[in-house]
Amino acid sequence: MEKQLFAGEGATEEAIRLLLEDTCDKTEQLNYLKDLNDDDLEIERELFSETAIKIATKEAELADTKAEYNAELKPLKSSYSRSLNIIESRTKPVLEKVYVLLDHDAGMVGTYNHRGELVAERLMQPQERQLTLMKEKVTQTEEMVLDMESEMQTESMTPEEND
Repeated sequence: MEKQLFAGEGATEEAIRLLLEDTCDKTEQLNYLKDLNDDDLEIERELFSETAIKIATKEAELADTKAEYNAELKPLKSSYSRSLNIIESRTKPVLEKVYVLLDHDAGMVGTYNHRGELVAERLMQPQERQLTLMKEKVTQTEEMVLDMESEMQTESMTPEEND
């Protein structure tokens, strides 16, 4: 088959179309790839550039919208997660004054809230045991001093005052 029909006869595009209609066996619709001339190629390049600019603009708008959306969503997700953890664990983190009691006999430390509820319990640490020894020594020393003062007062008293 020839690459170009009726090309050498100097016919216009309309005349070629009429000749093809008169001589063809049938007509049908067909999608095919058409070679572009320089003018058509330049038009496509301009269309491509315009489309690329519109896409970049829309993607920038989308990124800004997503950033705003995520900024609004972040505190909600945080609150949701915190509430879910509270519900699942049936406990709530609180910051309040607590009272620490040392049980030297059991070697334990109990932490109580203002309602007297045990909120934490652990083994006594070595430095807490040492503190206990120091407290006992101080207490013993204080008792000795008091005894000595008492004896001194007793000795300085006259026999009439002792009765």
